Formats: sequence, structure tokens, C-alpha cells
Amino acid sequence: MTALDAIKQRTFPVKYRNRDGDLMSGTAFVIDHQGKEYLVTAHHIVTDDAPSSRIEVFHGGKWIEEWYTLVGLGPVLSDRSSKVDVAVLKLWNSLPTGASVAVSSAGLVDGQVVHILGFPTAKSAFSTVTVVTGTFTGFRDEESCMHFEAEATKGMSGGPVVFVPEGQSSSEPRIAGVVAHIPSTPCSVPLPSTMAAYDIRRAIDLI
Repeated sequence: MTALDAIKQRTFPVKYRNRDGDLMSGTAFVIDHQGKEYLVTAHHIVTDDAPSSRIEVFHGGKWIEEWYTLVGLGPVLSDRSSKVDVAVLKLWNSLPTGASVAVSSAGLVDGQVVHILGFPTAKSAFSTVTVVTGTFTGFRDEESCMHFEAEATKGMSGGPVVFVPEGQSSSEPRIAGVVAHIPSTPCSVPLPSTMAAYDIRRAIDLI
């Protein structure tokens, strides 16, 4: 088992049909916080603020419609151009997730290697997580927006950004962030090889 396997087991492709009838797709992952499990994804995937609704999650080899309670959606950015691209849900049923994983960006430094997990929409094999390796290039500003040099693709939005703190065992990866809208977002730099994410604390703050 590799260091990323525990996080792969917590990462799922998702589909959500909003109240306008639009079908949104992307990636979501499960975190543990104070003894409870929460599903984290991107706000632009789960766009509605209904107290409870349904989201399709691919697990066990098939798409399953799961009911959830809305925990929180990312707030409006300080420049009011958009919202923090994070959504947190509490599923009514637990997903198969395996071992718990640390959730924190503490120890992430400029130039560090990161791994972005997700399910590109162009890929039909939803049972296999795609892992993109990139480099952390810093925080944008007080919005807790992270920048990376990496080639992520559509469908990976909402996925986890993973790293191993320097000086720690490679078997102890951490989830540092949530992949933001691809290819562009108010959080990102408009370069072909640049992508963005929000610090995972943005999700924890919603709980």
C-alpha cells in the first residue's frame, strides 16, 4: 500500500443536479472532524443551498444516490467577485473510507511537491483515481487560496490536494486543500500549467 492509498479510498467521483436541472460533475473526498465524517467538494458543483438534498457518488462499482444534510458553502470573497469554492456535506449514510487521514496545510512550503487526486470527466473508468503531481507555489492572499504548478483537468474540481510535511515519513500524507474551479477562478493565475485550491481549513471552518 502506498502513502496515497488511504486518501484514494476517501476520494470519489460525484454528480449533482441543481435546481435549474444542470448536471454538475467533479470529485469529492471524506474528512474526519471531531469523530464525524464529512464529504468535501467544490461549491460550483453543489450550488444549491437547500438544507438537504441528494448527490450521486460512485462507489462499490456503481453510481449511488446519497442523501445529505448541507453543512456549509463557501462565503463570498472579500472582493465580491465570487465565492470560496468549497462545500461541506454530511451524508446520511457512511461511505467506505478506510483509515483516517490528517487534514491540515501546516508544514506546506513553497516549492514542495503535492499530489492532486480526482476523476477527469474525459475518463470513463471511475473506479481509478487520477493522481497529478505538481509544485506548491504559495498562497494568494488572505482568502487562503493556494497556487500550484500542475496540469489538472476538468472533473478534478473538488478533489484533495495532498502533501507530506518535510522531515516526516512518506507514509503520513496530509490533505492540505480543495481543488478550485478548473481552468480558471478568481483564486487562480490564468496560466496553462497553473491551478488553484482553497486551504482545507476553509472546509473545517464551515463545520
